[in-house]
Amino acid sequence: MKTEIDASTRHINKITKKYVIDMFNALIFSNSVLWDGDDQFNELPIFSTEREGESREEQRGAIFVSKKTSNAVRLLVSVDVSINQRVCYRVVGLKTPVRIDSDKQLYYPFEGHSLDVSVADLNLGKQDPTSYSFYDNTNPTGEISNSRLFTLVSFVTSAAFIALDKKEVFDDLLLDELSIPPAMSSPHYKPVFGAMNAEAYFWDRS
Repeated sequence: MKTEIDASTRHINKITKKYVIDMFNALIFSNSVLWDGDDQFNELPIFSTEREGESREEQRGAIFVSKKTSNAVRLLVSVDVSINQRVCYRVVGLKTPVRIDSDKQLYYPFEGHSLDVSVADLNLGKQDPTSYSFYDNTNPTGEISNSRLFTLVSFVTSAAFIALDKKEVFDDLLLDELSIPPAMSSPHYKPVFGAMNAEAYFWDRS
């Protein structure tokens, strides 16, 4: 019986991670990276950009602010486009309070939670769960506990999304290894699905 419960918990964990990545993809991109496209990504301020040949890397940022409290977390979107379209979403708490002039509000770090996760889609625009990575930067193994995972989901799904043109708020995250899309050989590449699990996922949905 316990084995069945554990298997069910692992499955829920994987599906929830996929939900988070799909949610960010849908929130930020229309489908794939279009540098002059009409989507949320192009509305965000650019904090870092680099071009080399046909490759391009870019980092943009925003914050999620709670609709019930004065807490907020940062979202840094890092894109690396060459052969594939690779994106990493770094979701991490504020270091210091931030004032949003447009709504005259002061937002504070997410109290009681040291939230810091790096989630990636290494093949944006393709229906390929095997390219999904979910890494908890507060844990040396990269694994996220169910309670922290659902805290993340609860917060970002009930928060307002605000573009933030204050590069200094993101300075500690820019060009950090944990903020960029990981290579599959990278220590912070933590695949959500293996090949067999992805096949089972699509089989279950058919």
